[in-house]
Amino acid sequence: GLSAACTALDAGAPVLLLEATGSLGGAGGRAEVSRAAEHWENSKDLTAQEQEAREWISKRLHIDFEDAGSEPPAGVLTLLALAQAISEWDTKTLSVVTGVCVKQLLVAPHGECCGCVYEHRDGSKVTAHGTVVLCCGGFASDSSQIARYRPDLLHLPVAFGAASGHTTSGLSLAMSAGAAAAGLDRIQVHATSLGSWRRRPLASKVLRQ
Repeated sequence: GLSAACTALDAGAPVLLLEATGSLGGAGGRAEVSRAAEHWENSKDLTAQEQEAREWISKRLHIDFEDAGSEPPAGVLTLLALAQAISEWDTKTLSVVTGVCVKQLLVAPHGECCGCVYEHRDGSKVTAHGTVVLCCGGFASDSSQIARYRPDLLHLPVAFGAASGHTTSGLSLAMSAGAAAAGLDRIQVHATSLGSWRRRPLASKVLRQ
């Protein structure tokens, strides 16, 4: 979401950034971006899309992924740099609203998504018109959806699980507006965890090395 906002702002578009949590970065936050970027130091192992993302982050955020020993880790550094880049934009161009929930996507008669309705924590609703970029997580915290798409994985710990806030809300919004969904059976299983299904703390990567 932050990357999409930066790209739109760089192109001269005004941006309304809606965030469900109290701070920028989404429900998965640092864990997600850290997991995505933890192998980016070796560009030879990247797919074409990963390489493109790595190059954009390197140029736009001035992050050197070749420095494998950097601290904090590359993923956390990326999230911090994105948040910093967002904070530097003029409020006339960028509006950031946190702690809100998108309740509905608006669809024009010809089928194009043309806005959304979002709700504040006090129950008040606001309608925003314009192009929508919907950036949401999966459904790892919703066991009913895992049972639907991958029942064989229901007994296993999944990355960004019960405590991550990854529900089907974003996917449901998109599909209700006519979007097609793909890859819903591709769920990342976490190698190590502790405890029961409902609250599975994930063991740190360092414990697995």
